[in-house]
Amino acid sequence: MRLLSAYEGIKGVHPKQLAILQKVVGARWIDLLFYLPTNVVDRRHICTLATATEDTPATVQVTVDKHHKPYHRRQPYRISVHDDSGSAVLIFFNHGRWLERAFPEGEGVILHGKVSQTLEGPQLAHPMVWPAKKDVADVARLWPVYGLGKGLSQATVATAMKAALEQLKNVQLPEWLPEDVAQKTGWSCFAKAILAAHTPEKAEDILAASAARCRLAFDELLAGQLALLKARAATRQKPGIAHQAHGEKTERFLSRLPFELTKDQQAAWQDIQQDMQSVAPMLRLVQGDVGSGKTVVAFLALLQTVESGRQGALLAPTEI
Repeated sequence: MRLLSAYEGIKGVHPKQLAILQKVVGARWIDLLFYLPTNVVDRRHICTLATATEDTPATVQVTVDKHHKPYHRRQPYRISVHDDSGSAVLIFFNHGRWLERAFPEGEGVILHGKVSQTLEGPQLAHPMVWPAKKDVADVARLWPVYGLGKGLSQATVATAMKAALEQLKNVQLPEWLPEDVAQKTGWSCFAKAILAAHTPEKAEDILAASAARCRLAFDELLAGQLALLKARAATRQKPGIAHQAHGEKTERFLSRLPFELTKDQQAAWQDIQQDMQSVAPMLRLVQGDVGSGKTVVAFLALLQTVESGRQGALLAPTEI
């Protein structure tokens, strides 16, 4: 299956970043798809430089006028821009040659950041930038935010995730949920749930209670349970030991107890006793609160082992 295969190269992702991505996220396409966002950034507010609200993140489309390079490294790098409503200055403290490539003079760009009103006019400090040839609608939306490992960036994960979602489009996945479950919950199919989780339309879409997340969580739970059932079935195919016992030691032990077994203890012991008498290997886990009698049930199983001519050991971290 294509989604279970490893991704060896993704266009737009540097080989060094790809190696980090494979280590942090996983090496298969399905690992990428299950690497769900933890938050969102809202870039839907589109405005002009004149109508931008103080310190409110905004998406604006402007034209680059001129670069004002600093005389000293510690001075900020300034870029003059304008739109039909007015002009503004972009401020960068971590300047470098990348600014000339990202903000070519005389060309349009799309910015996202907080607009601050100063005595010199509107300013944007370290805004994010996209070329104007990119559709504004692709920028002015909810952007998923992913957990990052050392050396990873949001841009790298977003590029890899876009490639993974393209892989998902080319795979026909049959619905495996029971029809009554799908009808009762109203969940979409697996592919649509994955797509919705990575392309949220509202902030609530990344919450654990969202329809897409619930569907994916149910898939994970169901897959885990099916894997356990398959493992149990495979184990039961192997021959085991039938512990046939006469019950003398068990009866003597029960008669000397200063208490009688509760109904739940008796039920647990009877189930275990029946499993031990079968040639199929027993697969059981006794659960209960502290003091509920788990150890005494385990000791009864040990007695049946001894009575059937076998050896056993009891490891009990209690006073009993």
